[in-house]
Amino acid sequence: RGVDATPLWSPPQVAAFPDGRVVSGSEDKSLIIWDATTGQPMPTRLTAHKGEVLCCVVIAPANGCPSEAVVAGFRDGKLVVYDPNDGEAGPQRSGVYATLTAHRDGVRCVAALPDAAGRFVSGGGDNKLVLWEHEGGTFVRKLNTLVGHAHFVRCVAALARSRCVSGSDDKTLILWDLAEGCRLQTLACDEIPLCVAASPDGTTLASGFD
Repeated sequence: RGVDATPLWSPPQVAAFPDGRVVSGSEDKSLIIWDATTGQPMPTRLTAHKGEVLCCVVIAPANGCPSEAVVAGFRDGKLVVYDPNDGEAGPQRSGVYATLTAHRDGVRCVAALPDAAGRFVSGGGDNKLVLWEHEGGTFVRKLNTLVGHAHFVRCVAALARSRCVSGSDDKTLILWDLAEGCRLQTLACDEIPLCVAASPDGTTLASGFD
């Protein structure tokens, strides 16, 4: 009999826009944009990809884009970059800038780089992290693949100066140099890190455990 290796805990599936809107993703395969003031859903629903949403993030506008984009990670290993102002705008418009397929297992976490518009990093059940850049419109390119974890990448926090820290089911936190694609430091943990966050200046990290 097979064993279901799906984790019992899912990463945050909520992200905020600078203008106060909020986007939420769900394992019911929906992505909804909300008016945080009224608490009501907005007309735009990002439904082009029919998969369970494991994570999402809002990234700053890239060159040629009029506004932010939403990046969602799915259980089938795909990442989708959405135009949040499009959605179900009509039969000829899917609201999708690009669909990305670098991960071979579910995309469990995604984070936007704080000082590089359009750049984001994703972590997956294939033990990898991938650095991406949305350069505008439908053009998204893969910049780097980071290999070093021995198990699921469960959480990631992006830092300034093209760095990030990732947590894995291998009970480690790894600090990465994204530009060079190399690890800077590995921290051994007693338990699996379920979440990780960084101070604004990137000098302090915090992680939560079960």
